[in-house]
This record gives sequence, structure tokens and C-alpha cells, in this order.
Amino acid sequence: MVPPHRPRTRRQPRRRRAANALLDPQESSPVATHLKEILMSKKLLLNCVYGQEDAERATLPFIVANVAATADQESLVFLTAEAVRIATRGYAEPIRAHGMKPLAEVMQSYLDNGGTIWACGACTGPRGITEADLIPGAKIVTAVNLVEQLAAGAVPLNLT
Repeated sequence: MVPPHRPRTRRQPRRRRAANALLDPQESSPVATHLKEILMSKKLLLNCVYGQEDAERATLPFIVANVAATADQESLVFLTAEAVRIATRGYAEPIRAHGMKPLAEVMQSYLDNGGTIWACGACTGPRGITEADLIPGAKIVTAVNLVEQLAAGAVPLNLT
């Protein structure tokens, strides 16, 4: 049986106003200010699993991370599976999703804005990728490094 339709209560618009307050840079209420401070103090951890096989999905994590970095929001892009190849010299050059800037350009902007790129060690090993193969600003890490970031409060984001 379908429950009868209930009219909206006043509570729902308040929630929406609170959420909108977080997005509005002009909002300065004490609650909104406190919530913004909490969110800005957390590192964003964006996972990327795609390489040349899906240009859009390979580029999106870097776009989001770059937006965060330009807003002084600490962020980290963690490359896994085929995406670890993105961290190697020359691999990202031909990657360009329709309507987006080239991945290599977005990545360089992200790094220039203080971003961090990590490549999964368990994924780079079988592909024969070593630190010597990586672009400046990228490094190979272990699962321990990832778990440390998550345990410290990093907010994981997966855009796929």
C-alpha cells in the first residue's frame, strides 16, 4: 500500500536553506561559518580509476581537485587500476574529453595550485611503473598511506 501524500512541512525548506547557506559565499551566520570551517579543514581524497580508455572519467577527478586547490582546500588525487598510467610522463598528453580542457593541462594546473597526486603501489608494480617514470609532483604510495589519510579525516570522493 502506498502511503498517502503528505504536504511539505516547514522543516524541509529549513534544511534546504541550511544547505544553501553553506554554498553561499555571502552567508555569514555563525552556524554556516562554523560548518564551512569544518568542511574546509578536511582534506578531499578523489579516486581516479580510468586512463585513456575513458577521457571524461579520467579528467573529472582532476577538475574537482583543481577547483578545491584553487580555493585553498587541501586535496589529493589517488590513482588506481589503469589510472596509475596518468602519473607517467607523456601518458596524459593525448587525453581530452569532449568539452573539457586537456587532462595534462588540468593536471599541471592542479599541481601548480599545490595539489597532490598519488599512484597506488599495488597497481603500479604489475604495470612496471616506477618512481623514475612519474611526472614531477606524483609519487607511488602504499595502502598504508591511503588508510592514514582516511583515518585522519580525509573525505573520500568517487566521481564514477
